[in-house]
Formats: sequence, structure tokens, C-alpha cells
Amino acid sequence: MAKLTRETKDGIYSLMLTPFFEDRTIDYDTYEEYADWQVAQGVDHLFAVCGSSEMKELTLEDKIKAVEDQMKRFEEKYNEYDFKNIELIAYYWFDEGVYHNEFEPTLVKKVSEMVHAKGLDFFWIPWFAASGVDAWQDHGFDVACMQPGYVFDLEVPDSRLEYAAKMAKYY
Repeated sequence: MAKLTRETKDGIYSLMLTPFFEDRTIDYDTYEEYADWQVAQGVDHLFAVCGSSEMKELTLEDKIKAVEDQMKRFEEKYNEYDFKNIELIAYYWFDEGVYHNEFEPTLVKKVSEMVHAKGLDFFWIPWFAASGVDAWQDHGFDVACMQPGYVFDLEVPDSRLEYAAKMAKYY
């Protein structure tokens, strides 16, 4: 895995796929082997439980275990580098909304508890007026920076910035 530097953002990003047995339970041994194999192939950044592929099919317990596994792997790699000028202070929730479905609010809250148990903060950068933005603290986030959705769409009026600032102040 690449050393964390300003240049690593240009590295290879890969989503973790989840191997299953025929009974649809997760094959955790293969999952760990797959993560190790990706690193050996030169992948610089792994995303797990990030709203893609089969994540919507996993049980809450499987999602929590996948997050625990990837946090453990990340922290092991981070500690190997023994950085002198970089400190791990937070984890970042990748999905830009917290959707009110069967598992997501519970998953986010559980991950928040895992992060806080390590003495770290939990960051979130939701899109403009995203689901859950009005309850970001209830979900366990310590910091939420709402994207105003202004930069990439020339049709969005300038008033969007003012409205986004008012929403941020209100919530």
C-alpha cells in the first residue's frame, strides 16, 4: 500500500467485493485474502461498505464486521509507517447521505461508536440537503460539512450558497 502523501490521492482506488458461500454467508477467510491480494497488486486505497456492489444485500452484522476488519487493517498499516508529522484523528463516512432504510442509521451509529471507542472523531461531508443532514449529531458524527452543490452546475443560483450556510447554522 502506498505511503500516505499528498500524491497518494492519484493512486489506485478499489472497492472491496464480498465473497459468499452458497448459503449467502460471507466467506471471511477469502475476504481477508482478497484484501491482501489487492494490496499485493499495488492498490493504494480500499473502500469497504461504501454503498456499492453487494453492500445493500448484506446483513447489519456483516456490514459491521466488514467495517471492523477494514479499520483494523488500516490501523495496522498506518502504525507500520510510524509517521512523525501525521496523526490519525478521525474516520470519514464515505456515503454522502444517511438513508432511512432497514440498516443504515443503525450502521452509522455503530460505526460512530467504534470510532469513538478509539478516541477518534467521525467526519461526514453530505451533499446539499442530503438525507440525514438534519440529524447529523444524532447519527454520531462529530463534524459535518455540507456540500452546497454549487460548483459543478452553472444553473444553480448564487442564493444556494446563502441557503446552504443558513441550513448549516440551523442544524
